[in-house]
Amino acid sequence: MTAPEIHRIARIAEQAPPIPPRGAMRWLPVASGSVVTVILLTMMSRDYPLVGFDFQYFIPRLLDTALHWQQNGWAIQWYSPTFGGGLPAFPSPNHLQYTLAQALTMFVNPWWAILSSTAIVTLAGFAACVAVCRRHLRFGTFNSTLCAIFFCGNGFYVERMVVGHLNYQLFPLASCLLFMLINRSLGVAINAAAVGLLVAAIVYNAGYQLILIISMSIGLTMAILEVMGVRLPLRRMLITATIGIGWSLAICAVKVHAVLSLMQQFPREVSDVNSFGVPHSIIALVAQFSTVMILTPVFWVARLNVADVPDILVEVVFGWPKFGVWEIDMSLSPVLLVCLFVGGAELVSRWKELREFDRRRQFALAVTALLVWIAVEMTLARGLWYWLLQPMPIFKSLHVNTRYAALFLLPLAIVGTSFFDRWALQKRSPRLAWVALVLALLSPACYYLLPATNLGIAFDATASLAADTRLREGERFKVTSIEDLSDADALANNASSLLPYEPLFGYHLENMAAGVRVGAIDEVSEGSFNMTNPSSLVFPGLVNLKPFDRIAESDRRNLEAFASRQMPDWPRPALTYGLSALSVAGWASASLVLAMQGVRSLLSRRRARPALVRLS
Repeated sequence: MTAPEIHRIARIAEQAPPIPPRGAMRWLPVASGSVVTVILLTMMSRDYPLVGFDFQYFIPRLLDTALHWQQNGWAIQWYSPTFGGGLPAFPSPNHLQYTLAQALTMFVNPWWAILSSTAIVTLAGFAACVAVCRRHLRFGTFNSTLCAIFFCGNGFYVERMVVGHLNYQLFPLASCLLFMLINRSLGVAINAAAVGLLVAAIVYNAGYQLILIISMSIGLTMAILEVMGVRLPLRRMLITATIGIGWSLAICAVKVHAVLSLMQQFPREVSDVNSFGVPHSIIALVAQFSTVMILTPVFWVARLNVADVPDILVEVVFGWPKFGVWEIDMSLSPVLLVCLFVGGAELVSRWKELREFDRRRQFALAVTALLVWIAVEMTLARGLWYWLLQPMPIFKSLHVNTRYAALFLLPLAIVGTSFFDRWALQKRSPRLAWVALVLALLSPACYYLLPATNLGIAFDATASLAADTRLREGERFKVTSIEDLSDADALANNASSLLPYEPLFGYHLENMAAGVRVGAIDEVSEGSFNMTNPSSLVFPGLVNLKPFDRIAESDRRNLEAFASRQMPDWPRPALTYGLSALSVAGWASASLVLAMQGVRSLLSRRRARPALVRLS
């Protein structure tokens, strides 16, 4: 080391601020993660028992599955008598039978189950983000915590949870997946088992579009980390991902088969068409990340109508009120936006340094540019790559492309924090750093200022919570009639809803052709009871029925079992039994691998403890 370098290090050490107590800094991630989680949960409950609009889909179905489990144990709930005169349950892509929220519903009411599972997922994602930053990016505890705040405290996740989109509840697990893929401290099998369980959890949580978003987000993040000079174990990551995906496919085998069997009868092919030009579309994309968390507090301080802020964003993105603001809001903390703007300007001014990159970093930069290009096209619903991808399976069944902008949230949080980390080390301004952290923590609280109508809060959960109380007192809610009621009210009144809330059949039920009518389910007309045979929607060829055929008059035994929430003996393909066994085996083996690692870690800590005592 040369003399000038020694003097430079000495000057930096002299200018450095006092290091906060180690114990206080250790608690910073815990305290910050708790604040982010509390803000999110209180936002979801701000108008309780009036909650997000789409909870009217999930809460009655959580109760319905709880009733099934009470009488049939952990067996698959293939069909439900509660909705639409009899519909498939487990085969529906939006069904949540084997999820954390559903498991918690067995112990607490559905609302507390939703809040508890959301808290667990948010804290897990927060902790994993901190771990990634500390172990692999070499950020300090302070900046690692700041990055986790940026990632978990975004408008996309807040708005989705408030409106009731539980299929996006596991979004914070993106950082958990990233951590397990790049983690070197554990064996490949352990990391792969964790990846398999996490991916399977997302699938069972109705996160089919979320899988695409998280996959692209992790791919883009890895490419950016390589550009930043972080050498990732690419071969090890590829092996981990391959084994983990194979494990998840085994765990999800029966679910995927059931969903595909149902979707064959109701192919959902939709696509977004962007009528704006490229300049307007780019402005709209930037507005998704920068509008709500900036304009809402500005409008509130200026005593303007804060309800206009979501309308402004919708107008910019769509040109007319096509969707609610929750479909497009990706708001980042203003602190992160400042970091990205100033850091990006600094990076552009030093673009010549890119020539000094080695081949690996140059290749990573090219991959980053390609992934950003593809992601932008998918979000804008226009361009060369979009028209190649859109007709592909899964892609052609998804729309509202503005959701794909969420894949930028994790990489933007990491990039912005890396800029902040560099400035904090150079300028040595701890007070400004603490101000930035507090502002980042409080940024999601701006949603408190928006009216409930802007956030889609419109479902009264009172009837469902009352039904939950009766369920725990032993009532079984046997279905006796078809009624023109909402799903929640139908369940509470021992009925099946005539017109269910089921997007699978179209937002206006244009693809639903049920032959049931208001009246008792045992009324007979044309040789059939007044209840749909739901197996006709999943395995019509096997049961020799057409979709929406009703239960035959000769099949009264199964009608009674179905209405009583027991398991009818309608035939299923033999393959479903084998896939069920495969799913259980996949889940058990992955869980066993993680459990064995947990036991080993616990034993190693106990063996190390006496040595520490003797040394003292």
